[in-house]
Parts: sequence; structure tokens; C-alpha cells
Amino acid sequence: MKTLFKKNIYNSEHDEQVLLCKYLDFKKLPYFAIPNGFPISIFIGKLKGFNVANWIIEKVKICVFSIIKKMKTEGMQNGISDIAVFLPDFILFIEMKKVKGGTLSPDQKKWIEIINKYSYSKAIVCHGFEEAREYIERCI
Repeated sequence: MKTLFKKNIYNSEHDEQVLLCKYLDFKKLPYFAIPNGFPISIFIGKLKGFNVANWIIEKVKICVFSIIKKMKTEGMQNGISDIAVFLPDFILFIEMKKVKGGTLSPDQKKWIEIINKYSYSKAIVCHGFEEAREYIERCI
């Protein structure tokens, strides 16, 4: 397993979540990611870096905001956890953060509190893949 899952304190939250997904696949645990955010400012910044014309960037913004609006009408919620994992006794909701840094938003704190009110679900915050893996190993 050492070659598949390497620890790096400089990994992004994305990198840590990818490692978690590989681990869950390896363990054959059912899970799904919850796409509840879109880093529009990063996306637009990358377009500007490619010297894309401003009118194209404005059209892209309109498109993206239209998609976000549609997703919100379909139930997308700010602050919901990144991953849901089906464990033997409960559903685990994991909010992934980088190993170093990464703080919870007020919406994330609210959802963790809501999820933890129910006996069939548990919400946790994991700073990195290793923290998530260790928690899951204790539960299976």
C-alpha cells in the first residue's frame, strides 16, 4: 500500500480526496463525492492566463453561473461534506481538508452539526487522506 498512498503535507485538498477515493476503491467500500462547489475565480483566472478575450470570459461566466443556479434549484447546498461513505453501521460524511491548513466555513459547521444529530450518520473533518483512512479502518 505504500506505493499507492503516499503522504505529503503539501498536497492540495483535491489531492487528498483523490487518495481517499483510491483507498475506498481498493477497500471496495461504496461511496460517492458530493459536487457542491465550483471555484469560478480560479477557472476565470486560468482563462485570463491563456489570454482569452474578455468577451469570451464574460460568456463563460454567464454559462457557469447558469449551471450553478440550476444546481441550486436541484438541491445543491453550500457546506455539505465532500464524500459520503457507506460503512457497516452508518453513513460517514467526510469534509476533506489539506494536512496543513484548511478551515471550516460556517455552512460546513452547520451541516456537520445537522448530520451528527442522526443515529445513522456521522460527519467528520479529516486533515488529509491518512486521517480519513485511519478513521475508516477503526469503523470497518
